[in-house]
Amino acid sequence: MKIDPIDFVLKQNFDLKKNFYLISGNEPTLMQKIFDNLTHSLENYELVNVKDINNIYSLLNEIGLFGKKKLYVCKNSKDLNKVDINNLKSDDYFIIFLLENSPKIKQFKSLLIKRDDSFVFDCYEMDRQTKTRVINNFVKEKNIKIDQGAYWLLVEKTDDRYIFFENDLQKINFLNENTLDINRINKIFSMNTNGKDKIFF
Repeated sequence: MKIDPIDFVLKQNFDLKKNFYLISGNEPTLMQKIFDNLTHSLENYELVNVKDINNIYSLLNEIGLFGKKKLYVCKNSKDLNKVDINNLKSDDYFIIFLLENSPKIKQFKSLLIKRDDSFVFDCYEMDRQTKTRVINNFVKEKNIKIDQGAYWLLVEKTDDRYIFFENDLQKINFLNENTLDINRINKIFSMNTNGKDKIFF
């Protein structure tokens, strides 16, 4: 099942109890954000041990071991298309595949998208429409008043990579801005790294 990563970041309601999670794409900061949020949610949802595995076959060698429920993290695409995914399904563990896009995972990704026991997150740089969704959520949550000119300037000036985009919004939050106009947006984004924004990097 394909899940919009921005919906997940904005904390829409999801039934997280799946067997498989694939986080892929070409935007590593958004991939890491999804991974962090997902592992945190699963750790709270189920008491689990998190364990990195070298490849899919090393997981097959561990199946049948008893103990605390586990969350396995696989960052290697080798042999993914050779393994019957049904042989990996279990109520005793979750598996997160954290893999950048490549032709090697295309078949595997298509398989997981069709499965109800899987979530697939495709992570790419933010476009104008995606930015507006997050900014709308941000100003509503923080009760910020922003005029139209400042709004579209904020969309233009924020970074296309998620973590840097998030840092741009956090500058506003850190400065406790309740009202934003064009001049204030320009001042916030003219801050250099010797200023308050150093704490975000």
